[in-house]
Amino acid sequence: MIRKEFLSILSNLELERKSRSFKVKAGNAESSKRGRGLDFKDVRLYDFGDDTRLIDWNVTSRFGELYVREFYEEKERQAIVFYDISSSMEWGSGEFSRAENAFQVLALISLLYVQKGNRVKIVLYCDRVEWETDFLRSRNELLPVLRKISSKELIPRKSEPLLPFRYLKNRVHRYADVFLLSDFIGIHGLKNIPVLKKLFSSRNSF
Repeated sequence: MIRKEFLSILSNLELERKSRSFKVKAGNAESSKRGRGLDFKDVRLYDFGDDTRLIDWNVTSRFGELYVREFYEEKERQAIVFYDISSSMEWGSGEFSRAENAFQVLALISLLYVQKGNRVKIVLYCDRVEWETDFLRSRNELLPVLRKISSKELIPRKSEPLLPFRYLKNRVHRYADVFLLSDFIGIHGLKNIPVLKKLFSSRNSF
């Protein structure tokens, strides 16, 4: 299912992670920090140097003293991987098709995330979302999904380049690392969409 060269990359990255694990405790641990986070914890009296943007003016007006909001900062990261399964992904310039190469990258990214204690969601699409997973947190959850994806046939339709961006806007309300695995046919048609213009204005544009 996963080619040897990608397993080698995964193995090397895992060894590197373990060698640094004594320095950084990552994964799904939570820490309570002053400042911005993901989940509201409580309010407390303002201390000199606190971020004034965190002042809770409702509580402050009620008690006559400055109060700031505290949050839990969850260190778990999440990724969303979009995998284009339109018919144009069948082609390739070498031994493997675009779809096969994209699948290897998808598997590598997904395994790296769950092995670090993070979570990953996979979205298969062409001109619509064809199939999507819940957020996966472990190899036991991920591996059967990868086997299922590896056996899926490409859809005989063109992909919709805007679909991943619409999906993110309408359905994702928390920070996520996003990966888009596609041949990007039609991507230049997005240049005139205001919110996406900055993607094309940089030196690293598509």
